[in-house]
Amino acid sequence: MLILFDIDATLIKTGGVGMVAMAEAGRSLFGSAFTADGVPFAGRLDPLIIGDLLARNGVEPTPEHRAAMRRGYRDALVAMFAADNTSYTLPGVTALLDVLGGMNGSVARGSAPLTLGLLTGNFPETGSIKLQHAGIDPEGFAVRVWGDESPHDPPAREHLPGVALERVIASWGRAATGAETVVIGDTPDDIACARARVPRAGGGDRAVFGGRPRARRPDGRGSLRHSRGIGMADGVDGGGTMAAPVVQSQRFDSIDVLRGVALLGIFAMNVMVFAMPMAAYSNPTASGSYTGIDRVTYWVIHILFDLKMMGLFSMLFGAGVVIWSRKAESREQVSRLRGLWLRRMGWLLVFGMIHAWLIWYGDILVAYALCGLLVIWWLRRLPPVWLIVIAATFFGIHMLLLAGQGFQAWMLFGESESAAQMRTQANMTAEQLADARLAMQQFMTPTASQYAEQLATLRGGWMENFRHRAEMTIMMQTMAFAFYIFWRVTAMMLLGVALTKMGVLTGERSARFYAVLAVVGYLIGIPTIIAGILFNESHGFNIVKFAGLGMGFNAVGAVPVMLGHVGLVVFVVKSGLLTPVTNALARVGQMAFTNYLTQSILASLIFYGFGLGFAGEFNRLGQQAVVWFVWAVQILWSVAWLARFRFGPAEWLWRSLTYWKLQPMRRAERSAVATMSA
Repeated sequence: MLILFDIDATLIKTGGVGMVAMAEAGRSLFGSAFTADGVPFAGRLDPLIIGDLLARNGVEPTPEHRAAMRRGYRDALVAMFAADNTSYTLPGVTALLDVLGGMNGSVARGSAPLTLGLLTGNFPETGSIKLQHAGIDPEGFAVRVWGDESPHDPPAREHLPGVALERVIASWGRAATGAETVVIGDTPDDIACARARVPRAGGGDRAVFGGRPRARRPDGRGSLRHSRGIGMADGVDGGGTMAAPVVQSQRFDSIDVLRGVALLGIFAMNVMVFAMPMAAYSNPTASGSYTGIDRVTYWVIHILFDLKMMGLFSMLFGAGVVIWSRKAESREQVSRLRGLWLRRMGWLLVFGMIHAWLIWYGDILVAYALCGLLVIWWLRRLPPVWLIVIAATFFGIHMLLLAGQGFQAWMLFGESESAAQMRTQANMTAEQLADARLAMQQFMTPTASQYAEQLATLRGGWMENFRHRAEMTIMMQTMAFAFYIFWRVTAMMLLGVALTKMGVLTGERSARFYAVLAVVGYLIGIPTIIAGILFNESHGFNIVKFAGLGMGFNAVGAVPVMLGHVGLVVFVVKSGLLTPVTNALARVGQMAFTNYLTQSILASLIFYGFGLGFAGEFNRLGQQAVVWFVWAVQILWSVAWLARFRFGPAEWLWRSLTYWKLQPMRRAERSAVATMSA
């Protein structure tokens, strides 16, 4: 029997580096505008992919251009694997190959000897590089048929089985028949390849399917069973077509859509800090009205958005670190890459400082830059399990510090004898105690006079707002960062790195996986958060109970709800049911930096005194109406802008400063094609 294995997503997992490396080869040859968007990769021949990439980018697919792309792809792949361990065998593959290797050449009941082979769309040099990096010796396969060996023009994957059937003549003394052949792959293209009718096949090939899609049988009965890695599926011996899988060039769309959802969702929370004093963000009773529609709005926003969207945004920053470093490592030396990263985060820090000091103190960019510099970059290569363990550790420290805040509230405001003793032991004067209480109250349970004073500041002019913003910025970038923001944000970023490496955020898991993730996340997280709301309402958001325990419910429950959002959004993306909506959200996500800054600018002009001065004028539902208006503006302008330009304005500036070179902005721009020799 002849057993023919595909490589990618069947024997090994590479995280889509082939797609990235091909795109990088194109960029290095034809300019930075070269893109792989819209070009299918999964289950196809590398020569066809290169031809489509060239055509997609307006480059004539001459033999010289094709040869240059092939060389560039090989070089990019080598550099990428040298810089990062992005290739590994799928579960069970090593053991399976060991067993089959031991049987190689054996004969049962007069049959042809068992022979292992490769049948793949990869070029021989790049397919071998992938296998060797994952620890598999391609020479261990007696028959090897590569993507450039189609005997017909135009080439097709369906032509390759015939090549394999004849290639066993050296060991069998005759060509193999289709009935003696099994093709093991991960896409419907592999099954179509196995079904290919060629004159010398002499029978029906059998297919084993072990990849991502969950496709219907050709006859409409049942489904091909999905598995991670090598899996058994129904033998296929009939004709017909099958639903295509999510191709690799579409795989990262899920990250753009998730980023768009997170970016828009963040404003549903941030708007409250523009429209009301900060205490009303977490304590809905601080603004005075907490009945009827105000209460309903608080419940909805608190359950679905508070901490969830910022956590999701932070996870996607971690995902971006993985993807960005892979892309850059294919064309830069490691030391050069490190320098680029330091410059990238340095400029993000500068942007964050400008944003915080001149626009809004609630800036998150400074925290992202510092977390990226101090932790994320240096841990990005760790295996997912270690990343999750470290993320859990950071999250645990965050919860301990949150408990410490509760202890502080108990010591300052507690009415028990033990709390009074703690205040006595602290040797605090009456004046010091009063000042400490006022400082904590203004952020959680402000007095009526404190609230009125803060509201008057928001309605004041530029200088009055600047003084307030300066005080708050110093607090946010020192105390709040050290004792709260750093630990939670870093935990979410590390989780994002892990989930990206596991293929969760990039949409590589099955639709069923994402559906289960959504259901389980919501079933765990939403009841936890509701319990916290009911607990806080039961004691009227008392500062001791609110700071001590009440805030913890959402701090914990936000994580599973956030993961539930991931499951729901990616499930919708994979289903294709709302493609116009997800495409628009992806455009928002591609301009997340620009849109984040414009949210702050628009909100400042709407609510602050140097603008329209609407602070304190809207109830919670009215504030969300402003959010919906800004959402509509940002969706429409993101779609329109990216139809003409490659980057958002802020993204373009950040990228140009990172590479210290003006980047092409208009989509029509394209660098001159480099002179190449065959």
